[in-house]
Amino acid sequence: MPFSSGTTGPSKGVLFSHRTLHVPNMTHLFLEQLQPEKAKITKEIYSRALLLLPVAHSYGHIMLVNNLFAGTTTVCLTKFTPTAFLETIQKYQITVCPLVPHLVKFLSDTPLLKEYNITSVKAVMSGAAPIDTHTINKFEKKTGIPLTRAYGMTETYNAVTRTRPPPDDNPSTVGKVTPYTEVKVINDAGELVCEGEEGELCVRGPGMMLGYSNNQTATSATLDSEGWIHTGDIGYYDQQDFLYITDRSKDIIKVKAYPVSPHELEEIVKQYEGVSDVAVVGVKHQRLGEAPKAFVVLKPNAKVTAAQIQSHVEERVASYKQLAGGVRFVDVIPRNPMGKILKKQLK
Repeated sequence: MPFSSGTTGPSKGVLFSHRTLHVPNMTHLFLEQLQPEKAKITKEIYSRALLLLPVAHSYGHIMLVNNLFAGTTTVCLTKFTPTAFLETIQKYQITVCPLVPHLVKFLSDTPLLKEYNITSVKAVMSGAAPIDTHTINKFEKKTGIPLTRAYGMTETYNAVTRTRPPPDDNPSTVGKVTPYTEVKVINDAGELVCEGEEGELCVRGPGMMLGYSNNQTATSATLDSEGWIHTGDIGYYDQQDFLYITDRSKDIIKVKAYPVSPHELEEIVKQYEGVSDVAVVGVKHQRLGEAPKAFVVLKPNAKVTAAQIQSHVEERVASYKQLAGGVRFVDVIPRNPMGKILKKQLK
């Protein structure tokens, strides 16, 4: 029984059936039968995997189960250090690495990469938390390794969507819906929205949770009578059925009743020279009710002021989206073991 991430509230035990564990394997068989030649290439890419994700988390657990099912040689690294990570890849000629965003960022930034041969790696996956387009582009340019992204949550266990290899990839999307899974986008009234219109993502399929352990109130608030899980994530579809995640509904900042996406502001702040990491949250504001505030981590020796960051944002957004809550410089952005920002700590 895995537990939810607890980034927006108390962590909850999530109940699954034995059938849930077989859904990714069913998906694997489905795709293998559909495209046998592609499946052969995939087996070569996934011949040796490095697993450093905690298997108590659904992402780490599903990777372990998938590897066992596919006969993938799996090298487990119980503790991450930059040297051990890169040495393991080189020593065991790892071909695939499932990672979380802050480790992808590490590979994008570290000068240690020049000291090791990681050319055996043919694919890297990023999951468990959102990853910005700047990091995606920087990683792929520096390493030459395609970065696959997947969207899911503890309550869905399996990946709800997955991106495609280039040239069919787009850094701003989380891909298309995986087999055996349904996704719909609804408005506040529970009605389906049009293509390109934002709404809450709802997910249904055989790999979903049964409910929360000993918490019927939370179960009823998340899982409806038709089997749809209300994710609390905001997103939309485009004309090609690619799915985009824009934010968490619980993270949306209401400035004079106008919705403001923290993710949008985080993307903008990260583009400023000298910024290493950032998190934006809503804080109480006497005039606006609530206002965006940025917590910023600077790169070593960077000379950046709060006024410079605020000016950078002001030039790129509407007036109500500006950082009226201010900018605070911190040493580190608090995250859980899977890399998700613990925004309730910042608030």
